[in-house]
Amino acid sequence: MKKMKKIALLLTLLVVSQYAKAQDRVITTGVPFLLIAADARSAGMADMGVATSADAFSQQYNPAKYAFSLDKQGFSVSYTPYLASIANDISLGQLTYYNKINERSAFAGSFRYFGLGDIELRNSFDDTPRTVNPNELAIDGSYSLKLSERFSMAVGGRFIRSALRVPDLNNDVSAATTFAVDIAAYYQSEEIAYDDFNGRWRGGFNLQNLGPKISYDKDDLNDNFLPANLRLGGGFDFIFDEYNKIGVTAEVTKLLVPTPKVGYNGATYSGEDVNGDGVVDVDDFNQAREEYRTTSWTSGIFKSFGDATAGFSV
Repeated sequence: MKKMKKIALLLTLLVVSQYAKAQDRVITTGVPFLLIAADARSAGMADMGVATSADAFSQQYNPAKYAFSLDKQGFSVSYTPYLASIANDISLGQLTYYNKINERSAFAGSFRYFGLGDIELRNSFDDTPRTVNPNELAIDGSYSLKLSERFSMAVGGRFIRSALRVPDLNNDVSAATTFAVDIAAYYQSEEIAYDDFNGRWRGGFNLQNLGPKISYDKDDLNDNFLPANLRLGGGFDFIFDEYNKIGVTAEVTKLLVPTPKVGYNGATYSGEDVNGDGVVDVDDFNQAREEYRTTSWTSGIFKSFGDATAGFSV
């Protein structure tokens, strides 16, 4: 039963990555594992991390924070069992290392691996099973620099490899690859003395996963947007003494991927009347899907701010 559930999960990931055929205009992207929190702190704070204080895991949410790190260097290892109710061998692992070159700059690198465990494939019950191990990975590098005593920026590069295709005799099952960049900034005020405590203001933003679409079929028809997003946040640290502080943080995240103009829920079509005939039907769906496929990743970023069902709020 667990193997069937795992195969169903794999097929779901592939459907998400194969087509922009959204149901009720749902946005889908390739390589969604890039958005999974790899550390307990961010996961426990609802995936917030762009404006929190610097730590070893800052590479995922805001590498500009490394320039404000109090430590010369740091190393982190994380392992996250994922969807444990489906199978016990689906997991996300990540290694991160950073080093402050001097008081104003730092570099960092990370390796992220998402494995779906072993899946046995058979053409019939009596066949000898073939075992496959679908997986995805990303290798990151970043450089951060203080532009002033209180403000820093960072750029990051990311190589992405996704091997989710199940091999057979008729399909090219080579892994899909692409790259992406991050552009981040971070602000941290000086420690301010209040009546009963000291405090420090923080703020940051990160434009993540900006890059070309990823294609599993090695063509332009079935390529998929990366999960590009904008993170923007701010916070305040209540500093009571050298060892005790409380941080309050608020963040917003905007997915920078366009919304399909027409959706289909298995029974009815909904969305825009693309061809202007007064009816939203399969013709509108096909035309909208073709337009979606031909939308470049750069155009998709700008379209994402105005084409969602509820506007900018989505």
